[in-house]
Amino acid sequence: QTEHTGRMAKYKPRTTYFLSRITHCFTPCRLLIFVVIDALAIFIWATVHTVCFSNLYLQDPLDYVKDLTAVPKFDRVGVSRFRWHIEKGVPFHATDMLHGWEATKKWTPQFFSKQYGEIEIQVQSSNPESAPFSYTIETNYSDYVKYMDALKDPKARDDANYILLSDEEAEKVPDDIVFYHNYATDLLEDFDELWNDVNGLDILARLDPYLLESVFWLGPEGSVTGLHREDDPVNVLFQIYGTKKVTLIPPSHTPYLYPSRKYSLGAQNSPVKPSNLDDFPLMKQAKQLTVTLEAGQLLFIPVGWWHMVETISESISISGRTFSYCQRMSYYPQLWIWTL
Repeated sequence: QTEHTGRMAKYKPRTTYFLSRITHCFTPCRLLIFVVIDALAIFIWATVHTVCFSNLYLQDPLDYVKDLTAVPKFDRVGVSRFRWHIEKGVPFHATDMLHGWEATKKWTPQFFSKQYGEIEIQVQSSNPESAPFSYTIETNYSDYVKYMDALKDPKARDDANYILLSDEEAEKVPDDIVFYHNYATDLLEDFDELWNDVNGLDILARLDPYLLESVFWLGPEGSVTGLHREDDPVNVLFQIYGTKKVTLIPPSHTPYLYPSRKYSLGAQNSPVKPSNLDDFPLMKQAKQLTVTLEAGQLLFIPVGWWHMVETISESISISGRTFSYCQRMSYYPQLWIWTL
């Protein structure tokens, strides 16, 4: 027993030494592990993303685009024509493809206030790249629609911000700023009745995607989503209520748009305002195609195309997006990078 205890005593200092070394290395080793994993994630994402999106990133989609003076406009578009536009990277505007949607008959701001008034939501002032002022507010549909109604009333407009913000915060908001709402998670998936109102986004479902996602947009006149482009392989803006103006710029004109170097998951932003070209002289060389999107119409925005969305009148829209299995999987390493 004494001999055994003695041997154990000899090993104890060595064990303590290793434990102390591990503890001493814990913080720097952990940082090193994160750096290695981050670098690996970037490599995997870049490789997989290139493979999965290789047929979509077209710097000059077609010679046809170079001579394009307006976005192609149709009453309706079939699946084969739709696939052609996806493959070639050419936008299109369709005016008569939502006539069977109940959403176009009953969705209004007041509808969401009445049916979903207590649902908590976020509203925001603008794309941070497009203005020095950026604000995100927690509210609900009931209060937000009251805010939208106040904006329409000349007597109440000056007090509209006080519906969403404290007195101190409301006084800081510039006069030209309005708040819009986009449902970051899938609103249509959360409420079956809303999914049925848009026929399960049947127009996109016919493309037989691996994954179909949607983003819900609600905003007053004057709200703006700044100039940006996205990685979404298929991105369709469905206009349910009201009117929007969309400015499109082809990917080959990116050098004229002062693209931001800030990392943004799945998107790239630009500080350019097409209405203020004096501050962005190169923008004068960019081709701008504009579409006025009325209720019941849709706009296909190809991957890589820059776009800015201005709300002409109170508006409700849905962005529908589809992904193949390969394209969806390519986002997971990117999500890890963004989380770090």
